[in-house]
Amino acid sequence: MVINITTTEFRQDFLEFSDITKYPESVVNNYIKEGYLYISNKNKGILNSDARKLCIELMIAHLLVLRDRFSGKNGDNSSNFVGGILSGESSSIDKISVSKSYSSGANSSNFQSWLSQTSYGQRLLVLLSTRTSIGIYKGGSMHRLLK
Repeated sequence: MVINITTTEFRQDFLEFSDITKYPESVVNNYIKEGYLYISNKNKGILNSDARKLCIELMIAHLLVLRDRFSGKNGDNSSNFVGGILSGESSSIDKISVSKSYSSGANSSNFQSWLSQTSYGQRLLVLLSTRTSIGIYKGGSMHRLLK
């Protein structure tokens, strides 16, 4: 079974994206497709049914907020951001220059840092971590897991 999210369904679940002027149908559709690249819409594995659907929708919302932030559409001066992973800002001023620096915080991976940039990403990270609390193993043989 495959989970297919429509723009109407997404807007009903996340009313803050219901403004079709700010979030046109084509834009939301593109981010739905992109969301599937991060979280598969194939309903199998540890994430299933409502949990998988919510994870995909949280990823879509996360991507839309980042779009707004980096395009300067959220009312702040975020369009001055330079690429990379941003989650905290600090400024220092001296008599000669002004400098800004961004820090990704104490996250254990770039993916976690990237998700930490929005409240939707943070919710997604918590949901994923609760659903995958058994751990994810890379490489090695299965007998190591059975000990």
